Parts: sequence; structure tokens; C-alpha cells
Amino acid sequence: MKSIYFRLLPWVKKDPNVLKSQKHLQSVLKEQYKQLGSPSWQEYTIIILFVLMVLLWVTRDFSSTPGWAILFPKKFVETYDLILLLIEILV
Repeated sequence: MKSIYFRLLPWVKKDPNVLKSQKHLQSVLKEQYKQLGSPSWQEYTIIILFVLMVLLWVTRDFSSTPGWAILFPKKFVETYDLILLLIEILV
């Protein structure tokens, strides 16, 4: 929020010590990010499964239009247990 404040109001005086510490922090974070390296295939798999889980949660049932929950008997998909079970089977 502070950075938004300073960007929207550029005439506000900025403390030189704060600017120096922000630049140092930015350089440290960039260096640590470089040391992480590229994601492994396991990390990509987890990302894909997470996105799939969120999509299943969102598309389970819409208020006016039924989602994929109509494929199962009533009261079978009331909770999110089925989605978690499907994702667990994929893992």
C-alpha cells in the first residue's frame, strides 16, 4: 500500500534511507530468485493438479446452470470430498 501511495503521489518526499534499504532488499530478492533455478517436473505436476482442483471446485455447480455435479446421484457431491478424492487418485 505504501508503494501505491508513493507512485500515485510522486511529489511526496521519500526518505533516502528507506530508498536505500528497498534497493538492497530488491537486489537480495532477485539474487535468491536466480538461485532457485527452474521448476522441476514434480512442481509443474503440483501446479497442474492445483489448477485442476480449483476448476473442479468452481464448475461443480452454478446457481442457475448445473455443472458437472449432475453426473452423480443427488447428495453425492454436496461437499468437496469428491474433488479431493479425484485429485488424490491422480497423485
